[in-house]
Amino acid sequence: MAGAYLNWSVGHYKSYLDSPALRAVVDQSKLTQIGNDKLLTSLDALILEGSFPSVQVTGASMSFFESITNTVIRGEVAWFWNEPVFIPEENLSTFWGPTVPLPPVVLDLAAEILGVDVRDLGLDGLPLNPQDGHIPKRDILRFMIGFDKQLWIRPLNQKSMFMLSMQYFGQWVSDYDDRMAQPAPIAPDLLRFPGLKEYENSITAIINTNYMKGNLNPQLALAYDLRGAWLVQPQVNFIRGPFRFMVQYSAIIGNFTNFGLFRDRDQISFILTYLLS
Repeated sequence: MAGAYLNWSVGHYKSYLDSPALRAVVDQSKLTQIGNDKLLTSLDALILEGSFPSVQVTGASMSFFESITNTVIRGEVAWFWNEPVFIPEENLSTFWGPTVPLPPVVLDLAAEILGVDVRDLGLDGLPLNPQDGHIPKRDILRFMIGFDKQLWIRPLNQKSMFMLSMQYFGQWVSDYDDRMAQPAPIAPDLLRFPGLKEYENSITAIINTNYMKGNLNPQLALAYDLRGAWLVQPQVNFIRGPFRFMVQYSAIIGNFTNFGLFRDRDQISFILTYLLS
C-alpha cells in the first residue's frame, strides 16, 4: 500500500533455507557388538546428514522518502517460525554420550586404523551405544533498517553523483540456548564451534559512481559484524560494447564468526561477458 511518501507491505510464505540442517546419524548395523552394548569403532557407521526442512516466515517491509535530506529510508522485519538451529550437544549428540575410556597407546592405534584421532573430537575413548542426533528448532526474529542517498563528492567525480546505501541487520533468537553455535568447526578442534549470541548485529555499506558516460563503474562494499569481523569488497565494471568486463576482490578479516568464517580465504574474480545482438 502507498501513501504520499510511504510504501509498505506484509506477507507470509513458506520457504527452504540455503544452508542445510545438520545432524549425526548412526548406522546401528555397523556398530561393534560387545555383550549387550555396541561400540562405534568405524567411521563407516557414522553419517553427517544434511536436510532442508521447510520454514514459515511472517514479515513486513517499508520504504519512506524523506524530502528534507532527499533520502530513502527502508526497513524489513521477519519472524522465522521453527527454524532449524545448531546445538552441537544435540545435533551431534553421538559425541556427547557415554564412552568406553581407552589408554593413550590404544587411542594411538585406533587413530591409525580409523584415520581420525578421537581425541580431536574431545573424546577419551569410543562412543558407547551411540544414538542419532536431532535437529533443534527456534523462532528467530530478523530485522533491517537502511537508507539510500545520492550525493556529490566533487573531488572524486565532477560529472556524476555517488550512490550510498547503508544497512543495519539484527537478529534475536527466542528461547535462546547458550550452547547454540555456527556449524563450522574451529580447526584443529573438530568439535569446537563459534558461538551464536542471543542478539547478533552487523552493518553493511555500498558506494558506487560512474565515469566515461557510464562505461566505467567502480564500487566499494563493506560489511562489519559487531563481534569483530570485516568484509572489504572493491569492484570495477567496464563496458565497451559488446563486451562487459568485471574485476572484484573480496577480503575478510577478524574474528571467526558470521561471515568471518571465511576469513583467510581472499578471492579475486574476473568476469568477461560478450553480448549477442
